[in-house]
Amino acid sequence: MPWLDDGDVDERELRGVVAVSLLGTLEEVGWQLRSGLLALWGGERNIEVIAGGAPPRERAALTAILFHTQQLEARYNRPSPAGVAAALAAARAGMGSSGDSGQSAPGSASGGESV
Repeated sequence: MPWLDDGDVDERELRGVVAVSLLGTLEEVGWQLRSGLLALWGGERNIEVIAGGAPPRERAALTAILFHTQQLEARYNRPSPAGVAAALAAARAGMGSSGDSGQSAPGSASGGESV
């Protein structure tokens, strides 16, 4: 999601769909991925930090997302700081409509720029 161009209306809308609709739906059925995704989108690449004490299915999902993120970074480089900020803002904005605990992601208090 951090690679989406916030200046492109279609990509900005896609970011909103992922952050609110997709994550919200997953959370409604019991998946808790948002805090791990916030950490990942904020630049964290250590799965122990991203997944923390997550149950096995969430850990597996976050591990797969981390793998694909690393593949994207190898191909396209890291996303821009603006893309990271937009992804984090969209994910945090969607927190009010879901069952997420609202906890901040590890390492996200500083603004979440990619490392």
